[in-house]
Amino acid sequence: MKTLSLVCGSRYSVFDFYKKIKSLNVNFLSGNSSKIDEHSLDLPKNAHLTNLKLINPYKIDPIELFYKKPNNLSWKYFEKLEQYINASHIVGLYDTYYFWNNQAVEIAKKKNLPIFLELWCTIPHHITSLIPPYSFITKKVVDYASLVILRNKTAYKFAKSLGIPDSKIAVSYMGINLEHFTVAPKINETITILYIGALVKEKGVLLLLNAFEKLTQKYSNIKLKLAGDGSLRSVIELASKKLPIEYHGYLSYQELPALYHQSDIFCSPSYTQKIFNIPIWQEYFSYTLMEAQASGLPIVATHSGGIPEEVENNLLIPENDQVALYRALEELITNESKRLELGTLNRQRAEKLFNLNTQIVQTESLIQRIL
Repeated sequence: MKTLSLVCGSRYSVFDFYKKIKSLNVNFLSGNSSKIDEHSLDLPKNAHLTNLKLINPYKIDPIELFYKKPNNLSWKYFEKLEQYINASHIVGLYDTYYFWNNQAVEIAKKKNLPIFLELWCTIPHHITSLIPPYSFITKKVVDYASLVILRNKTAYKFAKSLGIPDSKIAVSYMGINLEHFTVAPKINETITILYIGALVKEKGVLLLLNAFEKLTQKYSNIKLKLAGDGSLRSVIELASKKLPIEYHGYLSYQELPALYHQSDIFCSPSYTQKIFNIPIWQEYFSYTLMEAQASGLPIVATHSGGIPEEVENNLLIPENDQVALYRALEELITNESKRLELGTLNRQRAEKLFNLNTQIVQTESLIQRIL
């Protein structure tokens, strides 16, 4: 069989998705998966995870100096990436502007290998397509890619702002494991609101905390559970000492279903992050919203990024509106029948649109076209 090398991060959902490809050997080339237990991935014989070190191709990485640790903006390459791509027949990349994507394209060009690219971004003329050196990398990646898979329809405007022709573009939702994320009966007397994600302002965490505190003044049968890590961790830990809040820290992919099962409402109050009024991030198409729907939870979320496309028939509120957030959560807290109705509709939606087994067939078919 031919080999797909997927240059990717360390998200279990990505491994869970692409390991289902049957017509290709799949080599996950990850630069930050050292904490992942490969055995727990349950990879088939035709899939393998290779953890590559991040190295500095230049004398300095200004991003690491500023943030004290590397991130997606870092000026870093993957050690020995060429060695693994040499044995490949096609290369898959995420997003456009990563330095290791620049590295991968240079290797692919040398070997005359096709590349496909996944795009999630919903912000046209995103700042990374305008500011060097990221804009140079973006142009190189989109020019060379034979196929651009949009993981949401909202990303089409971003793709067109990059000048990508329609002949290269295909839309196919990501899929999640519907056997991993399932519906459980709700038997708890306490109504639990759940948040899973990064603990940062733009995810709406502070808005949720403030709305929840006000709700506890009126309702004694509610609880808030949070899982994740980030700059607001200490704020969460402090709030959990005086409010009915359970903070679970960062949870593994294997631990997530139990948390969904223990909850009654999922909340994702993200809002657009801006610098000098320029949008730099918004919720493109959230894995947690797919997982919450698969778990049969009703959702309170915002009209932001790709959320309105991803979530239907739930309670969507304006960005950064704490009053609207309070009222939406209150509506679900006080209306059990609506919670159950929305939860049922959400599971049906997940089965229709986000079924891993269906979506991987679409993705595999698209990849085979350019092979």
